[in-house]
Amino acid sequence: MKKPTEAILEKRIKGIVNYRAALVYYAHRTGKDLFLEAKKFSGVTTLAKLNVVDVARIEFEVTYTEGNLKIYAVSKDTFTKVWETGESVSFFTLEQGKYRLRLVGDSASFDLKMSLAFSA
Repeated sequence: MKKPTEAILEKRIKGIVNYRAALVYYAHRTGKDLFLEAKKFSGVTTLAKLNVVDVARIEFEVTYTEGNLKIYAVSKDTFTKVWETGESVSFFTLEQGKYRLRLVGDSASFDLKMSLAFSA
C-alpha cells in the first residue's frame, strides 16, 4: 500500500470512509467492550461512534508486536491523538459531544481491548 501524504492522511482521519488493508483483521464487541486483533494492519478505520452526554472514560489495553499505531478522537471540528505506539497511557476521557474513535496503523500487528464507561 502506497503511503499517503500528511494532508491526505489528515483528511482520511477526519473522514468517515475506512481505508484499511490487513493480513488478519478480526473485531467483535461484547456489551461496552471492543476486542480487535490485526496482523500487518495499514490504513485508517473507525473503532466506535460515541454520543457523549456528560463525560466518557475509555480504558484500553494494546499489545503490539510491530509497526506503528495511533488512536484519534474525531469530532465535527477537531481531531485529537489520544494514544500512539510507545505511550504508556491506558485511558482517556471525552467531554460532551459526538465522537468517532479512529485507528491509524502502518504495518501494525496488535491486540486491542477497549472498554467504555459513561458517567451521568
